Amino acid sequence: MSADFVDLAGERVLARVTRVEHYGVYLRHGDAAILVLIVDVAREPIADLRARVHVGDEVEVRILRYVHQYKLFKGSFLA
Repeated sequence: MSADFVDLAGERVLARVTRVEHYGVYLRHGDAAILVLIVDVAREPIADLRARVHVGDEVEVRILRYVHQYKLFKGSFLA
């Protein structure tokens, strides 16, 4: 892991959606992989994430922390 990854925690970045699953959204910001779980997408319940977010969309995401076990960042659209 490079120093750049550690520096992203707490930052707001523009990231591109690479995959949408029922439990969350995967994004890319440069070399960084980001996962935003469904509870961090919207305050109201979401029946189907695929109706709200699409592969290729560019969205602003706040980086919460780096998860070493999965080698990706945990992010949020809310914060």
